[in-house]
Formats: sequence, C-alpha cells, structure tokens
Amino acid sequence: MAFSLYSSSFIHPQLRHVVAKMTVLDTLLFYVTHFVDKLGLWHRLPVLLGLAYLGIRRHLHQRYNLLQVGGLYGHKYNNDEFCYRTADGKCNHPSDDTIGSYGTFFGRNMPPATSTYGVRVCTFYLSCFFSVILFIFFYSFNHLNFLPFLFF
Repeated sequence: MAFSLYSSSFIHPQLRHVVAKMTVLDTLLFYVTHFVDKLGLWHRLPVLLGLAYLGIRRHLHQRYNLLQVGGLYGHKYNNDEFCYRTADGKCNHPSDDTIGSYGTFFGRNMPPATSTYGVRVCTFYLSCFFSVILFIFFYSFNHLNFLPFLFF
C-alpha cells in the first residue's frame, strides 16, 4: 500500500476539501507549513526562514481561509465635503465610505461554529479562571504579603 499525504492522517479530514481546491504550488506550500506545524519547530527556525514561513502561512490564509461575509464596495464620498472621520466611522477611507464604520462586516478566518459540544463547559471554566486571576490580582494589592504564600 502506497503512502499518500492526502489519504493519511497527516491532514485533518476537515481540511482535505480545502487542499483539493488549491493549486499545485499552494498545495506544496501547505504541506511544508503543515509539516513544520506538526513538528512544532516554526518558532525555532532562523529569522529569515521564520519570516518566509510566516509569509507562506499569511498567503495561504488570505487565499483560502477568509470568508466573504459582506458587500464588496461602498459609496465614494467627496473629500472636500468630509475631510475628517465622522462620529459613526463613515468617510474614513477615500475609495469606500463604509470602511471602518459602525456595524460593517469583515472577513472571518473560520465559519461560524455549528457544534455546541463543549461551549458551555469551556466558557464556564474560562470565567472561573479569570475570576480567580482577578481575585488574586486585586487581593495582592490590598495585602501584599498574601501573594508569595499562594504559590508555595
């Protein structure tokens, strides 16, 4: 039986349809970055290789991972009439008056979650964790001798 990167457990099953849509060069770049991710070595690469790695990841994310959730173009505005940003954020950009305005859409890196598995438990534990951290933080300001005994 032959080894194939596409059919093996090297790639998560939810990513296989995305890899199938990629060009040959982008597929090769994806396999390289995914291999480096699996090894956990990207932060130990030399600076130039690390920058190349991050550039490749950025290219792949921009090309295959952003979802279009809003309209493409807004309306142009007269620069003489509005030479400043308005209170609702409109007229911030000369070619599109809705860029950066209140309530506009932006590209998402992942689709909305369809599974409710673990959502309630995760938010409960996160809220407990941050509550304990805030308690320790504020209590340590009032009683400076309490914090060293907390960790020993």
